[in-house]
Amino acid sequence: MVRNGDGIVLSGSGNRIARNHIVNSRGCGDECGVGISLEDGNGNLITGNVVRHSRDTGIRLLTFVRSQHLRDNVVRNNRVRGAGRYALMVGPSATRALLKGNRVSRAGDDGIHVESPTAKLTRNHARRNGDLGIAAPAGVIDGGGNTAGGNGNPLQCLNVFCG
Repeated sequence: MVRNGDGIVLSGSGNRIARNHIVNSRGCGDECGVGISLEDGNGNLITGNVVRHSRDTGIRLLTFVRSQHLRDNVVRNNRVRGAGRYALMVGPSATRALLKGNRVSRAGDDGIHVESPTAKLTRNHARRNGDLGIAAPAGVIDGGGNTAGGNGNPLQCLNVFCG
């Protein structure tokens, strides 16, 4: 998909979003311009995707309606480059999300931005992002093996260890 508002917007459970190539998600204003957006559902797998040059966020797990839920979703082995804001974003209502083996670079803000303390981050790599490589809240589950370098914030990572 090339030059679209949002690449893939998904609600539902038990889905697999795999091996897509999404380029130039330009958006429609606030909260748009996302490569892949999971907005409701449990047990989904987002894997092996390439997302480049999203206006806002590369891959996002975020609900917009109070009755929506995101539980036990996996974001694994994706490549995100050149997102305007965050390469990967996990909102506060996305419980028990697993981010594993993702490679993110050149996001305008954080490479990986997590707001849910129940998320687990394992073997993710964040390079040359505008602020932190990985920003996570206190209590987030550090699965180990995360790396970061060349990011705008000298801390590189917050609340996870990055080798």
